[in-house]
Amino acid sequence: MTDTRSPHGFSCFPGNSGFSYIEDFDERALDITPNPPLLWLWYMDDTFTVFQEYFIAKFTDNFNSIDLHIQFTVKEKEGHYYPS
Repeated sequence: MTDTRSPHGFSCFPGNSGFSYIEDFDERALDITPNPPLLWLWYMDDTFTVFQEYFIAKFTDNFNSIDLHIQFTVKEKEGHYYPS
């Protein structure tokens, strides 16, 4: 049974195995990415990343092709403000 309130819809097992899967997924995805971000900060189910602008779309496509149940979305800086 899946708890839809948990990040990415993972079941809430003792030890937060859903979070362990996401952490492992992120590490594997970054290892095989041809142009990794300059900065990658991860917390729960959010990331803050810094890229050279021309790598954003390629990274997103590559990342999203690894596991179709986990999709990376992009919110870009607008003017002097970062999205919340």
